[in-house]
Amino acid sequence: MEAFKYALLKIINGERKINERRKYVITGIALSLVHFFFMCLFLALGVRVMFIYNFVVVLMYTCIAIITGRVARYTYIFIVTFIEILLHSVLASLMLGWNWGFMTYTLSLIPASFYIAYTVDYFKKKLRIPAIASGIVFICFLLVREISTSIGPMYDADIPVRAVHGTYLFNMMLTFVFLWVVAFLFSLEVYYMQHNLENENISLEQLASFDPLTHLLNRRSMNSYLEESCYRVKKKRGKFSIIMADIDDFKKINDTYGHAVGDMVLVEVASTIIKEVRDEDCVCRWGGEEILILVRSGMEQAKNVAWRICRGVAGKTLEVKDESIKVTMTLGVAEYRDDETIDEVVGRADKRMYDGKLRGKNRVVCDK
Repeated sequence: MEAFKYALLKIINGERKINERRKYVITGIALSLVHFFFMCLFLALGVRVMFIYNFVVVLMYTCIAIITGRVARYTYIFIVTFIEILLHSVLASLMLGWNWGFMTYTLSLIPASFYIAYTVDYFKKKLRIPAIASGIVFICFLLVREISTSIGPMYDADIPVRAVHGTYLFNMMLTFVFLWVVAFLFSLEVYYMQHNLENENISLEQLASFDPLTHLLNRRSMNSYLEESCYRVKKKRGKFSIIMADIDDFKKINDTYGHAVGDMVLVEVASTIIKEVRDEDCVCRWGGEEILILVRSGMEQAKNVAWRICRGVAGKTLEVKDESIKVTMTLGVAEYRDDETIDEVVGRADKRMYDGKLRGKNRVVCDK
């Protein structure tokens, strides 16, 4: 029971698609029960033809429910069901008369046709099928209306008015329920599609904003954070600093151990940096083995972050093919100045980083 509630909640929230097989099995069972009621009704009224018809239809829908549970033939089920409901409505209306309300079922076939065309793969993007079905329903509805009102019912027996009125209300109620179910299922399908589309948009946004190897921000997305930070400083809402970090002798690692190991080093370094920065700071793979860190504070805080990264990376040892690899980074730090461009502050951090390379690597060099 708990599993059923969980699955139902997933469907309502748009996180899971409705199981097509179960849907048609339940539909077959429901139609069997409805026609069983009509079979009993026509037996009580003495309408032998409709009693036999409904008896056969009950068996047919029972078989459909059983077969659908094993073999998915949704296209044929729709065609058979459409023809059967239309035929039953026409025959019952001609036999007993228009006032019994049997033709109202045909109106529900129109939205049901569009729903099936939308959900069943065979009918997808083929609006011709529901359009033709709607035309057939419209023609049958008008013809039966004219015939039944002009020549009267074929079965002319003394039937109590209460029986006619009760059956009419029952048919109206079932039609309303059927229309509500179709609309509800359609809403769930649309909600599921929207949920999927939202997830796909999130995935595409992540692909567009993050580096696929290190899962750090890419250069394009980092530029937007840099522009935002620059705007905040100009509005006197804080400071920010740039750390430009570069893996020492990365080309030598690639040449010695191969690019697969180089990629592993990049991933490990990125993971270490993420652990050392604060939640409000941003880390980006700027290019190749260069990593840019946006620290939303002044020089002192940025310098502390840079040294933590430098020591954290140097303290790591990677095991590759029974050999230990030590990796180090050189980092340059620059604080943003008023009326400075983003390229200028990034350039100063980059220059300090190269100064550190010239001084022996594995160190932090800060802007004066």
